[in-house]
Amino acid sequence: MGDQPEVVAQWERHPKFYWEDDGRMVVYRAENMLFRVTVSPFCLHSVLVNDLMELSMKLPSFCDERNYQALLIKAGNGGSPSEPIFLDGVTAKGFETILEWIWHTPSFQTLTLSPDMLIMLLRASRWLIMPDCSRWAIDRLKTLDPPLSAVDRLGFTTTLPIFDVDWLHPAIDELVRMGPEKLSSRDMSALGGRIVGIIGAAHSRILRERARISQSIPDVPPSSSCHPTRHQRVCVPYWTELWWNVVGRRLIDPDDPIPLSEVADLVDRSPSGELRSSCKLLYIQAWRNSTALTVEHRIIDSAILSIVAYLRSLHMDPDQFAIPAS
Repeated sequence: MGDQPEVVAQWERHPKFYWEDDGRMVVYRAENMLFRVTVSPFCLHSVLVNDLMELSMKLPSFCDERNYQALLIKAGNGGSPSEPIFLDGVTAKGFETILEWIWHTPSFQTLTLSPDMLIMLLRASRWLIMPDCSRWAIDRLKTLDPPLSAVDRLGFTTTLPIFDVDWLHPAIDELVRMGPEKLSSRDMSALGGRIVGIIGAAHSRILRERARISQSIPDVPPSSSCHPTRHQRVCVPYWTELWWNVVGRRLIDPDDPIPLSEVADLVDRSPSGELRSSCKLLYIQAWRNSTALTVEHRIIDSAILSIVAYLRSLHMDPDQFAIPAS
C-alpha cells in the first residue's frame, strides 16, 4: 500500500468499475482512479486482498486507539472515496484489466490482449498475489503469435518470476547459439551484464569446441569389404578431404554454422566418390557414437542452469518466510 495524498480533487471514479450498489464493497485507488467493487470475488482470487480484509477485522484488538485511527482500513470497512485502499504498485489500466479478468466481462472475453497488456496484467496480478491470474497471463504470453523474442522473455524474467521450462530454456538456447556480438545495446540493457556474460562465455566455449571438432577427423579401421592397404591409400585421404570441405568449413562458418546434429546426415548425403560405402558408414557411426555430438547441448545446459539460478536469486522465495507449524 502507500501514503494517501492530501489532495483528492484529482481522483476520478472509474466509468465501469465504480459501483454504487449496496453490500460489502471495497474502494481502491490505482494512480488517480477510484474503483469500487464487491469484495467477495476479489478475496477469492487475491491472497493479498483476502489477508488484508481479514487483518482489518483483527487489528483493533492489537492497536491502541491512536494507532487504530491511523489505519488505512478500519474494522469491516473497505475504504471510502476519501480514504480508498491505495495500490501503490499497480497502474490504473493494470487494475482495470485485473477486474475485467475477475468478472470475465464480455468485452474481456473478446479482447485480443497485446504483449504489453499481458505483461501489465501479470505485473498487477503478481503485486496483488493472484496466482491463477498470473498463470493465465503467462500461458497466453507463451502462445503469442508472433512469439516474444528471446531477449524479451529473459528480460521480463529479471522482473517477473516466470520459470517455465518452455519459456526460459529455448530463449537461453537461442541466445547462446547466437552469441552476444549480435545483441543490440537495447538487448544488453534488457538482459543485464550478468546474463550477457554467461551467454558470452558459453558461446565462446561452443566456438572453441567447433574449431576443435572441425580439425578432429574421425578415424576408423577399414571395413570388412575394404583391404587395409586400399583403406590407407584411398579411403582415408578421401575421407579427410570430404570431412574438411563438407563438415569442417561449415562447423566454423560465422554466418551459418551447421548444427552438430546434422553432421551425420550431411555426410551421408555427400557423394562417396572413391570412398567405400561400407567405410563411409563406419565413419558416420563413429561420429554418432562420439561425445562431440552432445558437446553443444552440455554447454548450453550449463548456461541454462547458471542463468536460471541467477534469475531465481532476483526474486523472493516465499518458502524462506514460512512459519514452521508449532
